[in-house]
Amino acid sequence: MTGSIELDCRPTSARVSLNEPVVVDCTIANRTGVARRIDLGADRVGAFVISIEAPIGGAAGDLRCEPGGFVQSGNIEIPPHSASVERLLLQRWYRFAVEGRYTVRLALIEGSTRVSAPAFEVNVLPRDPARLREVAESLATVAMSHGDAERSGKAAEALSCIADPVAVPYLVQLAAHGHASTVQAIEGLTRIDDDSARAQLQVLAADRNQEIAALARRALRGAPGGTVMD
Repeated sequence: MTGSIELDCRPTSARVSLNEPVVVDCTIANRTGVARRIDLGADRVGAFVISIEAPIGGAAGDLRCEPGGFVQSGNIEIPPHSASVERLLLQRWYRFAVEGRYTVRLALIEGSTRVSAPAFEVNVLPRDPARLREVAESLATVAMSHGDAERSGKAAEALSCIADPVAVPYLVQLAAHGHASTVQAIEGLTRIDDDSARAQLQVLAADRNQEIAALARRALRGAPGGTVMD
């Protein structure tokens, strides 16, 4: 793969509010005259690693994302002299939990081969409730739309990563949208250390769907200030 495949990764926004999803578009370019098959790993993210230089706490290197449960194959084919763009949610690897400037490096690993992208910066600004509310509303709209299941699923995951009380009403909407969406909503509510989030988990813990109720009870056991429900 070395010499024939190039990787370039750029954030969709170089400035984000604290608790806002950090999203990156990774362009994988095939510079050869033949089609190339590449394995991106589980859920098309498992073969990516990131390294972070944080404003506080130093550096973290070669962080991996290991999706659990049912995941899609990571095998893709890139035609000759073409490129494929993969949109990654960096909270899958790292929280970006403090304000400041981060230097991010992404690499794609396949077997013993490593292809690295140039470093880029993400500037995490102070918490901006109005901006977070706008982002959450936009993601909720896409997550609950019909017609493109992959796009909706990625929006639901990004919404669930807004670890801020502003996101609670939008996660409540998501929870009412269907089984898969409810699971994402529970994950999102679990990340929010807030009475309103715990109250919604209490509601879901009494859901008629036993799987949903069990997930919510488990979340409450692990949430700060949570209550053991069973």
